[in-house]
Amino acid sequence: MNDQYTKHRWKFLLFGSITGVLMGISSPTGAEPSNLVFDLIGGLILWYILWRLWAWSKRRADRSENGSRKNAS
Repeated sequence: MNDQYTKHRWKFLLFGSITGVLMGISSPTGAEPSNLVFDLIGGLILWYILWRLWAWSKRRADRSENGSRKNAS
């Protein structure tokens, strides 16, 4: 998908990785390598969902703004 929101993909990877590592460190079992991998994947999934929701809401706002401009002219 080539749109203006894909340039923020690095933020998704960065925040997802940080969230996953923090979830792994703060877990009751400690930062075991096998648990850390699953927490890292979970963090990436969480941030992917948030990233897609953000991009969807921005597109929707852009569409409604463009529609209101067309109606005003």
